[in-house]
Amino acid sequence: MSAEVQPHVSNPLTGCAPLGFLPPNQLIYKEVCVGRFDGRSAEILCVICEDPLVELQLTLTRVKRPHQRGSLPSISAILYGPKWLSEHIGTFCQDSEIYLQDPLGCDRDVLYCNPHRISSDQGVCCTTFELERASIDVVVTNLHIADALDVLSASRTLGEVETPRWLKTKLLL
Repeated sequence: MSAEVQPHVSNPLTGCAPLGFLPPNQLIYKEVCVGRFDGRSAEILCVICEDPLVELQLTLTRVKRPHQRGSLPSISAILYGPKWLSEHIGTFCQDSEIYLQDPLGCDRDVLYCNPHRISSDQGVCCTTFELERASIDVVVTNLHIADALDVLSASRTLGEVETPRWLKTKLLL
């Protein structure tokens, strides 16, 4: 999504601000128009907002750029609605070349369903707040490229294994 937003809009402590959308293209902050979406983004949001069962949460986040003055604005959109609508929303977004990601900063704790997310836990549902807590608990390990390459170039003998029983052709040794 692309929009122009006035530079003063955001909380000075968090760098974030809740926004509203007023068709055809206006960004609203504290009941005042503070920016406009570009034509394509506004058109997509208008179609999504036509359905009264879908609610839109817009958030402006300003990210400080290192060694530069000012900040880079980013607008996230979170969609809320009934689960049975998720496939239709997913298809519409895909046709519009927008791909849904896991939401950050949800303002309500509801069951989470993303038609663009591949999940290994079929049938297991979580809520938006549980999803956010899980993303906070992720530990990122720094892997040095030299270490990864050393593993590949180290000479070591691998042990032989039996041919899997479902493989019809015997492996040549």
